[in-house]
Amino acid sequence: AVFTGLVVGLRFTPFPIQLVTPVLILATVVTEVLARRRRPTVYRWFFASLVTLVAAGVLSALDASRVLCDPHDHVFQGHAAWHVLSAISLAFAQRFYAQFGDALLATL
Repeated sequence: AVFTGLVVGLRFTPFPIQLVTPVLILATVVTEVLARRRRPTVYRWFFASLVTLVAAGVLSALDASRVLCDPHDHVFQGHAAWHVLSAISLAFAQRFYAQFGDALLATL
């Protein structure tokens, strides 16, 4: 919720909104490093999610810099690819967090 509000607020500033993604990726990695000490965890889906999200972020940056932004190309758009890869990353993240099952829900 905080980052959603931040994104809305940043819309009215010259701050490049694409920098929110690397900050969130870093926060996710730091959180997992800190939580790793609590219990054994299989990280295969976490790394798949992370790699996919970083690739999505790269495409987002290329779109923002107009490298992959061609309004006449109806086959491939960097912005559309960003959304597709972000969705795939969320699916991988769901698989990662599913291993915690009821233990994760109990902490919420």
